Amino acid sequence: MTAKKSSFPIVTLYRGNRWFLPYTLYQARKTNPDSEIILIGDDENKHLNCICRHYRCDKYDSAADRVRKVYRHKSIWRPEFEYVCIERWFILREFMLREGVDRCLYLDSDILVFSDLSRISRELPPSPMTWTGYSAHVNFITDVSALTEYCDFVVDVFANHERSIAEPDTLYGRIMRGEFDSNISDMVFFFDFNTKHPGRLFDVAVPRNDTVFDITIEQDQGMLMENGIKKIGWKDSRTPFATDAATLRPIQLHTIHFWKRELIPPHFRARDLRFFFVLAWSYVVLYAQKIARKVKKRSPVEQ
Repeated sequence: MTAKKSSFPIVTLYRGNRWFLPYTLYQARKTNPDSEIILIGDDENKHLNCICRHYRCDKYDSAADRVRKVYRHKSIWRPEFEYVCIERWFILREFMLREGVDRCLYLDSDILVFSDLSRISRELPPSPMTWTGYSAHVNFITDVSALTEYCDFVVDVFANHERSIAEPDTLYGRIMRGEFDSNISDMVFFFDFNTKHPGRLFDVAVPRNDTVFDITIEQDQGMLMENGIKKIGWKDSRTPFATDAATLRPIQLHTIHFWKRELIPPHFRARDLRFFFVLAWSYVVLYAQKIARKVKKRSPVEQ
């Protein structure tokens, strides 16, 4: 596949089937009609090919073998979660190389999109990748070689663990030495990668022209808060704004990122008749999958 010259393919990578996926994928499609919406997933979410282009993750995950062999776990979260967050960048890189995608926008699966992000990309300063100051959950990748550099960096840090933990100024070293209480995650590697390779990541979480990409709705980001989340106002019921706490200026949010997924439906703005059919179909599939898992779990006992 080849991306249109004027638009960014929007890519999400997610294994499994969760209730919120139709919301985030459908709104990305409605707000970016000229962009291809891509889900790199598995059999459990292939039914969502009615609103996006679906690719099987296992077609590309062998590219992560080199990090799988050297991975070291240090996190309060299970290895299945923390490792997958690191592995996804290797899978995404392999996907881009094998499918001929020279640029794309990677978004986490729990992000609602409210702007034409291809247009926004043309307004950003030239940079091979983007992040939100510590996380790359909004990553405009314009040069896959930068993603290759990041993946190589991660492998090198893990493979040369003794050298890496001895480095005095890296976040990886400080965490591994017990000097800083945090988890080893892909965010740690992006932080250290940005320190060692300045200019490879542009921070889209800093407001520009009174617009910004949300870090997460639960984080103030210099904005007014209400009931533990950013205080959101709406223009034309479709465009969200936060309020700068220092200047009280309205700041348009291109995206909103949700740690609490139950906040997604109240902020969803792409409701139409087709969405309700998509949502109903998704819940039917989700319910059928739950029943199938229960039957499979009971069947050895019954036999």
